[in-house]
Amino acid sequence: MPRAELALPHTPATSASPTEAEVLAALEQVVDPCSVTAGVPLSLVDMGLVVGWSYAGGVLDLSLTVTGPGCTYLGLLADAAGQVLRGLPVVAEVRVAFVPDIVWDESRMSDRGRGLLAGRRQRTVAALGLRPRMWQEARPLAGVDQP
Repeated sequence: MPRAELALPHTPATSASPTEAEVLAALEQVVDPCSVTAGVPLSLVDMGLVVGWSYAGGVLDLSLTVTGPGCTYLGLLADAAGQVLRGLPVVAEVRVAFVPDIVWDESRMSDRGRGLLAGRRQRTVAALGLRPRMWQEARPLAGVDQP
């Protein structure tokens, strides 16, 4: 089931609070910079970086994880998420917290995200002519004298 359809931990909606669908739709607009580097731009939702959220009195608290402990994009992710979430009608303030004890892996990704990543891997393998266990094949290095 795609991550966007999963129920994330959040406070119950009231008539004056954003719905889960609205929050996830907004976060679909924020692209994870690491996925861009990998050549597969994926949203925070598709990457499985959204841990949960709560809303009270105009303030939306968002919990995110990152793909690695040394992530240098924390500020960028927080700013981008805050910008799109403040675009929701009843959200006046957004507070983003990063959850350091969640270890990200591909199982957190949406089906769509995993599919796009798999497609990128297949295109790379085809373009480079890679084969399984290719690294085990002994090949002389060009320009290096061999014994």
